[in-house]
Amino acid sequence: MRKDRVEELRSCLFPSIVIEDEMEMIKTIDSIRESNITTIALSAKSDMMEKAIHSIHEEFPDLTLIASDVTMLMQCENVVRWGIGIIMTPGYNEDIVSWCLSNGIAVIPGCSTASDIMRCLNHEIKVVNLFPAELIGNVVLIEEFNEAFHDVCFIPSGGIGLQEIPKYLKCKNVYGICFDGIDIDNLMEEMKAIKDISFG
Repeated sequence: MRKDRVEELRSCLFPSIVIEDEMEMIKTIDSIRESNITTIALSAKSDMMEKAIHSIHEEFPDLTLIASDVTMLMQCENVVRWGIGIIMTPGYNEDIVSWCLSNGIAVIPGCSTASDIMRCLNHEIKVVNLFPAELIGNVVLIEEFNEAFHDVCFIPSGGIGLQEIPKYLKCKNVYGICFDGIDIDNLMEEMKAIKDISFG
């Protein structure tokens, strides 16, 4: 089950969204869907997380949801109970990783160092979240990691706007890309641009 859910993110471009207003969220996701995006990362930082998950499942039942920015085990347990099947953390948290693996939940731990990646490999996790990607080295760091960890793939996130996506697409060990910085006022233009971006 864990492996199957992570497989859904292969060659996937998906936005990270912080929910602040339910009606605005529905409008935003509706526009995002027009660009053929089928996956969205919802930030667990939002106080509206439970309501947002239920609303999205009702309005967009075929949309794959990821809970991102999960930093505490209680957050993880809550979002899974509310219907999330994929957890993405900004850093490595042994409690979250162990709980997800024990409960058959897909988990993509945050990694910024070789030590983080080695902890993931101890659990046979080979798809990790490089965070904050733009701040800690972007594609240069990914290529360096590839020298030591040939069988590890990355989903970079953190500071990645539309203009940064193309350089990540050139990295053979990039599994998917979580981008942010969506401009609500220019959403339609941005979503049109997304349609022209792909993993080839």
